[in-house]
Amino acid sequence: MYDINFSGSVNTTFDPGGNAYSVDRSPDELTIAVGKGYNNTGDIMIYDMNYNLLRTLDGHQYNTTSVVFTTTGKLLISDGDDGLIKCLDYETGALL
Repeated sequence: MYDINFSGSVNTTFDPGGNAYSVDRSPDELTIAVGKGYNNTGDIMIYDMNYNLLRTLDGHQYNTTSVVFTTTGKLLISDGDDGLIKCLDYETGALL
């Protein structure tokens, strides 16, 4: 993890398991979303800033290659190797 307001790297790493293809931090800096891919599943993992898993969202049929929070922090946009772009409520996982 890197802090763009800091001149160097933060000495913290974590392993979400499987392959992590994309990471984004929520605008309020309280949540991390990780787009994954492993065994033809593209889960989206939601963590707090202490790297505790909060929930797992159904992402894409294959790898979830990109995740990004909207500027309001209420929605999560993802795309994957299945060719779809999804808009999710990151707290419930509901597809919008």
